[in-house]
Amino acid sequence: MATESTQTRVLLWTAPRCMATAFTRSINTLDDSVVFHENFKAAYFYGPKGNQTNLFSFAPYHTYDYVKALLQQEMPGKRVLFAKDFAYALQGKFEKIPDGYIHTFLIRNPTKVFMSLRNHYKIKSPFFGDEMQKYQPTLELYFVDLWKLYMHITDDLKKPTLVIDVDDFLQDPEVMMKIYCQSTGIPFRASMLSWEPCSIWNVDWQCSTFLKYVTWWQGWYKNAFNSNGFGKSKRKTNYTQEDTMLPADIRQLVEISEPYYKLLYDERITI
Repeated sequence: MATESTQTRVLLWTAPRCMATAFTRSINTLDDSVVFHENFKAAYFYGPKGNQTNLFSFAPYHTYDYVKALLQQEMPGKRVLFAKDFAYALQGKFEKIPDGYIHTFLIRNPTKVFMSLRNHYKIKSPFFGDEMQKYQPTLELYFVDLWKLYMHITDDLKKPTLVIDVDDFLQDPEVMMKIYCQSTGIPFRASMLSWEPCSIWNVDWQCSTFLKYVTWWQGWYKNAFNSNGFGKSKRKTNYTQEDTMLPADIRQLVEISEPYYKLLYDERITI
């Protein structure tokens, strides 16, 4: 039985549309693991002290102190404690970062991120129109806040980090997952590379019930839950602002995000 001293605690910081849910499903295949799913995001959007102007809290227990305590709790019998969350949802509240975690970052080309978001929003909420900023004002913070968090962990906390780019990972998921596991202390299993399609209601996640319902209703994780593994990309796509003739709203978001993405990209691990 795993004790607190033998437990591995890993935090995956990312932005939306960066394959992080598939990554989380991979960790879910480990019998002796527990997954904390987007609890800072729940605090940000639906908690009583979040950054939104809701008339009332849809996740009344999700204060930032509650999330920190949740992630720091003892979990007897569990070898791996894995949390996935978004840096922008932390709102710079670095004092709320839980203790004892290894910090990792999963990034993706901003053009791919925002085009994927744009396509999703147009399908799910066509009445809002095409302007991305109408959907979520925090879009421009995705990569800015990822870099700020990375700098805080490396420079202020003096802790090691691990950065993975989605395109690199998909070139060879098995090798990259082995590197990730070796670097974090997560036991690698070949079974982590595939899983059975299922419903979001069939996964054992520690997360806000309301957030789980919203993500199901809006179809955010449909592809990840209908998938049966990572798959493997045959080639690395060069997706650039100039080549794709981006819409003006996407171009603006990419121009803001690209410098911070490149800073993180330079820190990534490669095969």
